[in-house]
Amino acid sequence: MPENITENEYLELSKDFQERMNEKNLEIEKSNRDYDELKKNFLSIYGILRMMDFLIDNGEVEVSLAVLVEVARGFASDCVDEL
Repeated sequence: MPENITENEYLELSKDFQERMNEKNLEIEKSNRDYDELKKNFLSIYGILRMMDFLIDNGEVEVSLAVLVEVARGFASDCVDEL
């Protein structure tokens, strides 16, 4: 048979639950900020790779570096499509 809890016990449980929810909300907000910052940084990198791709098309970058840039840009494009 379930035990009846007192009003004080109920209030204490409610307070504990609220504190846990506040902590989790702070964690979620931090994760969202971190994700947004990572997304901005990644999109900046993607933009740089696109500019380097343009330089490759104009023959201003040597071939070995061009291959690496093209591979990186292709990978970044796939990632951006998922954002």
